[in-house]
Amino acid sequence: MSCSVPTDDLTPAQARAIRAVPAKRPTRWWWAIAFAIVVGWMLWSLGFGRRDVVNGGGWTFVGSFFSAAVRPELSPDFLRSLWADTLTTIGFAMLGTLLAVAIGLIFGFLSSGTVWRSQQGGIVRLSGWRLGRLLLAIPRGIHEIVWGLFFVGVLGMNPLVAIFALGIPFGAITAKVYAELIDDASIRTFGTLTAAGASTTSAFLYGIVPIVSRDMVAYAFYRLECAIRSAAVVGFIGAGGLGFRLAQSNSGNAYREVWTVLYVLVILCLIGEQWSALVRTRDSRKVLVSSVAIGSALCIWSWFRLGIHPSTLWSERSRSSLALVGSSAWPPRLPGGGWMTLATETKATIQMSVLAMGLATTFGVMLALGAQRSGRQRSVGRRGLGVVLRFLILTVRAVPVTLWALLVVLIILPGILPGAIALAIYTAAVLARLFGEGLENSDQQVRSGLTALGGANIGTFAYGALPAVAPGWASAALYRWEVTTRETVVVGMVGAGGLGRVLQSQFTSFDYRGVLFTLLALIALTVAVDMVSATLRKRLR
Repeated sequence: MSCSVPTDDLTPAQARAIRAVPAKRPTRWWWAIAFAIVVGWMLWSLGFGRRDVVNGGGWTFVGSFFSAAVRPELSPDFLRSLWADTLTTIGFAMLGTLLAVAIGLIFGFLSSGTVWRSQQGGIVRLSGWRLGRLLLAIPRGIHEIVWGLFFVGVLGMNPLVAIFALGIPFGAITAKVYAELIDDASIRTFGTLTAAGASTTSAFLYGIVPIVSRDMVAYAFYRLECAIRSAAVVGFIGAGGLGFRLAQSNSGNAYREVWTVLYVLVILCLIGEQWSALVRTRDSRKVLVSSVAIGSALCIWSWFRLGIHPSTLWSERSRSSLALVGSSAWPPRLPGGGWMTLATETKATIQMSVLAMGLATTFGVMLALGAQRSGRQRSVGRRGLGVVLRFLILTVRAVPVTLWALLVVLIILPGILPGAIALAIYTAAVLARLFGEGLENSDQQVRSGLTALGGANIGTFAYGALPAVAPGWASAALYRWEVTTRETVVVGMVGAGGLGRVLQSQFTSFDYRGVLFTLLALIALTVAVDMVSATLRKRLR
């Protein structure tokens, strides 16, 4: 069934676009309604809006924090030290991204269904593909801050801590994306080469890589943008850079210094975002080659700037520390309280992630609609609002989720609710950017046609744009759900509850056997969320 709007006054392209709009699929709306009911029930059950969950005294600290935004610390001494921290953070992000891309290339190849289908023997193909996916799920399920704590125990306060903490989980994520790019590419040349007797590796290099290389490079620069933000999170554990400076200033209530650091993070994230967008949107070999050359030069500079010494990895101290951590963590054991505690905190983690995604998706859509560049912007005020909202989205994304959690816990008593709200604030900004890009890159013919017929903004969006972008928005939100599940660890460590709170207690008491068991539970939960997310994405297409 097609749209039956009269098309006499439209251009031929607009008329064809409107006639091509498929009938609405009611099942999608039932999914949305059911999800809204679940989120509403969770908010009510967790006490949202009740006075007994609010800490009135915390508003004073929150007010002091935001009032300092207009008076950042700009003393010469502080700015000089901040410049050194900025260079350190850039070095962490560059080398962390380099490691992630290297891991992504290797394991993206090893976990690709296309590559394994070229092997002989059904059992070999199936077991090899599953093993590759399993290997990726393990590091992907552990947050970078947990990786950082592990490497601090092995390497001490060494710049390699931040690089590995960023590179390993980001590498697993990159490998998953690269494997999907390989599997979605045309395999005609690859199949011809393998049929002619070429090895799988040679056929991959000459038959697949030329097709997916641009997308791989573009994703690497997007991962660099993410690494800049995550480098600040890793700094909270003492790895150095802007994150460590931010943690120090915040713990001393030096909010003017905090805002200076945040503004620097915003600038770095803006540069990374624009660079990433340039590589992804400009179909120019010159842009691609020059970006890779600049990135390579920055990686070499970062290596010497941070003073990386690979010999640290096999030093006597590192070997003995690794052996000590390994012996202390094996065999894994249940946390205090046994299976009941584990089940309760796992349930809290799931609730936190689902509630965070419900709130984030709602506000992400609102922000994306307000900040969009395309569409009708009939007044200077409307354009000004878009600029303000885009800056707000960038700023919220630049603030580490740990800091959002610390602020929310000041005004809402510790538990699932403040953790979900903190994650929702950060994730809403991430989704707003993804939703906005999807809306701006979508075909505007239907919406333009309805506008030409005199439709109002709300109506033209609901019938002209929403049917086209809704599946992509749902997929982006479901992809983000897996990331949010991992990030519950960060907010849990500052008192928000869930498995993160269990981990914090175990780290504090040096219960590494308990830490290992909790991490295994978190990995299993991440894999389960990933499977549910993949199933829902297929149902919503």
